[in-house]
Amino acid sequence: MDYRYLEKMTDETGFIQFGVGDEPNLESGHTVDDNARALLVSLNMEGDSRERLALLYARYLKDALRPDGRWRNLLVRGRYLADLDSGDCQGRGFLACSIAASCDLEEVSKLAQEMLEGVLPTLSRLEFPRSRAYALLGLIRCTELYDREVGAVAKTAAKIAQEFCDDLLYIYNRAKGKGWYWFEDEITYCNGIIPQALLAYYSFSGNRNALSIARDSLAFLSDNLFDQGYLNIVGNRGWWQRGEEIPRYDQQPVDACSMVLALKEAYLTTGERKYLDSARLAREWYSGKNINKTSLYNQESGGCYDALTPEGVNYNQGAEAILSLLYSFQAIEDLEADPEEDGAESKIISGEAHILQEKEQEGFANTPWGRWEVLLDAPDHKVKRITVNPGKRLSYQKHFKRKEHWYVVSGQALVTLDGEDISLASGQSVDIHREAAHRVANPGETPLVFIETQTGSYFGEDDIVRLEDDYGRAE
Repeated sequence: MDYRYLEKMTDETGFIQFGVGDEPNLESGHTVDDNARALLVSLNMEGDSRERLALLYARYLKDALRPDGRWRNLLVRGRYLADLDSGDCQGRGFLACSIAASCDLEEVSKLAQEMLEGVLPTLSRLEFPRSRAYALLGLIRCTELYDREVGAVAKTAAKIAQEFCDDLLYIYNRAKGKGWYWFEDEITYCNGIIPQALLAYYSFSGNRNALSIARDSLAFLSDNLFDQGYLNIVGNRGWWQRGEEIPRYDQQPVDACSMVLALKEAYLTTGERKYLDSARLAREWYSGKNINKTSLYNQESGGCYDALTPEGVNYNQGAEAILSLLYSFQAIEDLEADPEEDGAESKIISGEAHILQEKEQEGFANTPWGRWEVLLDAPDHKVKRITVNPGKRLSYQKHFKRKEHWYVVSGQALVTLDGEDISLASGQSVDIHREAAHRVANPGETPLVFIETQTGSYFGEDDIVRLEDDYGRAE
């Protein structure tokens, strides 16, 4: 990865907002928007510069945070300019801090956690869909970060997350119509963030409406933006108004990044290969698979041009452009580095050597407590591989339409079954009958992996009644 221009656009204050050609424009100042993006990029870097840069960008965010928990977005010549503190700035900053808070850099993590706790009480004031979508992604991460140590923070985050999700579902149902499957009457910038946030919320909560609307809206975007066989972004010269043609210029790098991240989230949520293929194609927008058949990457400077225009490119190379390019490539590189991606594994179920080939279309999801993936989904039974992270536990719950058999593959399990605690080690199992209250916790220091075999008449995630929950989802 080429980080030359990132270094060039960084001074002792943080990441500089604009470039004139390939030279930083110091007069343009620094923003929370760009330093939040830069923080995320730096955390994905390797080498000696990673900690130095991440700490610099985190300190910029900390210094820009007002005592009332709101960020001052634009700093020019040592003075913050009023009336430019957008909701997107607040949501984007919160998301960046939620990711940084769980990083392995102690000082960066501490700064991020301090900011999260200061900003969280202000989030309910966010009004606009994209602002709330950025914040929703951060809120989901907060429920995992604070679930055990600071339960009240996790419950507050979960409550606001549900509020934001419900609001996005409401405005979608209000705005959608024949041939228009979107949240508003126009499609503007960073559109992928809204379905991305709903997909993440489904993985967190199991909310099927969030999944359905996320898939429908992302499909609507994809059908219209990939119709030429490459990513063809909505241009900012008028945006896309309902019932009108899509303006194709100017196309901005931040919008390509938004599609990469949304499609990656869809792949991680559903396991459907089509989303991974589309994410990779969206990334290639930067490399010349676009309406102008022109690369936006400048090999001489390491920067990224600011836009595709009818004449070619906007030759300025600002913060938003290079950070979008780098984050897009990091996002796909992260998937391609996964040794399990593209492969099939052998699975051992209930101590018997049943070999199941993983399919490209099977479902899986990351959750606040770990991860689950479907190994087999048949009309009369379903098999999952469930991983619970150390110190985490699932909700105390019951089912009415299925019973379950749990077989521990590795790690330690503490099962609570109708109020009785049962300890299980590798090779041991337990049966969960219909309507039995149950949960599993990982009291160990390594991941707990167990196989769940479900039998019954219905296996949907909505056949769950949560009696207690560390993430604010109890009914």
